[in-house]
Amino acid sequence: MAKKDHHGHRVGDYLSPGDYRILERPWRYGLPRDGVYAVIDGYTYRINGDTSRILAVYGLLSALGN
Repeated sequence: MAKKDHHGHRVGDYLSPGDYRILERPWRYGLPRDGVYAVIDGYTYRINGDTSRILAVYGLLSALGN
């Protein structure tokens, strides 16, 4: 079984509605425009917009775009 990262979520996990906010204008942080990105406690995840399944973990929002 894959180990969870210190922030508690990994690729394949499903996020619960209300536990995250959608990142508006992700390109401002160097992320592709064609994805849906969720933010939880400062961590950024690419998610499936229909199922909220995590597709990729990007790390701290504050570190993106630097």
